[in-house]
Amino acid sequence: MVVRNNKKKLVDMTAVALMLLIVLTLPLLSQQHWAAAAATRSSAVIELSSQPVYQAHLKLVGQNPINETHAGVTFSGNGMLTLPNTTQTINITSNGSALVSFTTESSQAELTIITQGGGEEKEETATVAFYEIDRRPPPTGESKGIVIAVVNTNTTSGILASLNGMILVGINEFQTTTGEGQLTLWKWKS
Repeated sequence: MVVRNNKKKLVDMTAVALMLLIVLTLPLLSQQHWAAAAATRSSAVIELSSQPVYQAHLKLVGQNPINETHAGVTFSGNGMLTLPNTTQTINITSNGSALVSFTTESSQAELTIITQGGGEEKEETATVAFYEIDRRPPPTGESKGIVIAVVNTNTTSGILASLNGMILVGINEFQTTTGEGQLTLWKWKS
């Protein structure tokens, strides 16, 4: 290649030198960055409430195959809420639906929690949007998944108001042969 313009040649050489410097130092910067991040993370702890906020026995009540890799499911069940920083328990019913991916062993769902009003207490509802990642079930059909969820109560008063915007994490233990499971969620405090 013949270069006729010395200024252009100087700019091209400077650009090449800068790119070479970036390429040679990037692995070092990345190693330093990841070492510092790992040191910071090793002291981090995921802090959860001491007792579960939501516990329910859920049963699969409907399944609609979408294609070979996905299905829509509906579920319902009974359980209890324990409001954070209290020992007060509230009996609830739950129902919801999920989009299940068989290829990624995950689901995206929405659950409606309904308190069982009685006497002077009126019935209240909250919705819980959650994402679950499951372990592939062994031949026994026992599946366990990790869940992250957020609660929306659409209210500033009432017994469920303190749950609004709360992030929950937990475990879904599910028996694929019976279609029943136990969903337990704790408040994420960190």
